Amino acid sequence: TWRRVSRRLGAVARGRLSARLPKVAVAIDSSGSMVNTETIELMAQAISAVCAVADTVEAVVGDTEVRASGTLTAANCATVLPTLMQGGGGTTLQPLLDHLAASGKYDAVILLTDGYCDGLDAPQPTAALIVPGGVDAPGLRKNVHLKAAT
Repeated sequence: TWRRVSRRLGAVARGRLSARLPKVAVAIDSSGSMVNTETIELMAQAISAVCAVADTVEAVVGDTEVRASGTLTAANCATVLPTLMQGGGGTTLQPLLDHLAASGKYDAVILLTDGYCDGLDAPQPTAALIVPGGVDAPGLRKNVHLKAAT
């Protein structure tokens, strides 16, 4: 216990737990149905909320392949996200999750999508944030539907 002096170490100062911010990655669907002003603003708000507890967020953007990547913070999210969003064609989001799995270990991976995509095999803890009008992302256990501000 903390009250008893260690038999091995004696009266050495006790250790202290340090607070560590989680390492978070965001995979952003940039298919044609996702690239509109309202959706981008809603996604920027969601990512800003994540940045508030995660310091920085590694982001990858794409549809059938990774089209852009970068680091987002609460301060730059609203300006950087629109520049990363490039409307594309299909919606096979597995390459985004594979890219994140290859680039490092994250405490959480968040997928921002409308849910209209091929089945997903998430190698890390992954949740989907679904924009208004979307459906649950196939293959993910946790789907959270965002609501537009009224």
